[in-house]
Amino acid sequence: MTRRISTLAAAGGLLVVVAVLAIVVSQGSRHAIASNFVPPQSFDAQVPAGGRVCQPGERVPAGTGAIRARLGADGAPGPRVELSIARPGGRAVARGGLAPGWSEGDVVIPFERTGAVEDAEVCLRNAGPGPIAVAGGRTQGAQALVDGSPTPGGIALAYLEPEARSWWAFAPEISERVDRLRDAPPGPLTLPLFLVLAAGILAGAVALVLREARR
Repeated sequence: MTRRISTLAAAGGLLVVVAVLAIVVSQGSRHAIASNFVPPQSFDAQVPAGGRVCQPGERVPAGTGAIRARLGADGAPGPRVELSIARPGGRAVARGGLAPGWSEGDVVIPFERTGAVEDAEVCLRNAGPGPIAVAGGRTQGAQALVDGSPTPGGIALAYLEPEARSWWAFAPEISERVDRLRDAPPGPLTLPLFLVLAAGILAGAVALVLREARR
């Protein structure tokens, strides 16, 4: 009896793992297209109410629709943050914003979709009333500027897709990349066949466990 209960528990555990994985890959999120490779090590960029921090020398990829940054507000609900992306010379090509009330940590700031912008200046303006801090770290590139004054390093920025997508939506792209890397039969069917094989192995394991439970 004890063996049967243990076997059923193992089968239930396998099914729970499968269910959790299915839920995780089905959840939608904005996926990163690129980043500026600045580590978010510390909140060095302190931005007062009404002030702004700007990161020059950025490459904004085509198709970007949001930026992820790590912001702090000293434990208080964050104020409104306004985003602008400008070409060299100061002409803004995209604007966006983050509504007040955000919590300290990684936040996503959406903006109107834009094409690729080379050597862009990305600015975050603190609309107040309280101060905010933007995380960043040492970088080989340009230093971030708070109201024109240089900070110890750059601010960490990641460029995201305009809309949230689940991992299921990436299946065709992943299959194409696997085919390109392998360059061998069965070509674009490599990933689907692998998934079918993995599902068959998992189903066989569950069936074996259930068969043992019936003995």
